[in-house]
Amino acid sequence: MTDEKGYNGWSNYETWNINLWLTNDQGTEAYINDLAQTAIDNAEADKYNTKKEDATTALSESIQQYIEENNPLAEDSSLYSDLLTTAIQEADFYEIAEAWLSEFDIEEDEEEDDTEEPKDK
Repeated sequence: MTDEKGYNGWSNYETWNINLWLTNDQGTEAYINDLAQTAIDNAEADKYNTKKEDATTALSESIQQYIEENNPLAEDSSLYSDLLTTAIQEADFYEIAEAWLSEFDIEEDEEEDDTEEPKDK
């Protein structure tokens, strides 16, 4: 079923399907949750990205790497390997990461003020 966002509320079928399979197995789900927690723990805000955006980018890259490394046809040269590789490339891993991180409470660091207040002597 296609809707205004693409497929079942996701940008496309490939994104929905990958997320479905990541949540379909308890071990895989726990692994992705660990990746999410690591992304949060290592995230830092800067002048371009919030801590949440940094964590989302890191998690999306980790999930994509996980999917690509576990592609059983990656080393093959065939119609089927080309189709699978193309489907993986169509997935929006940032969208998947956003969905996973929505389950976590990510506290944003307060912006540091560059001006110093006078110290009492």
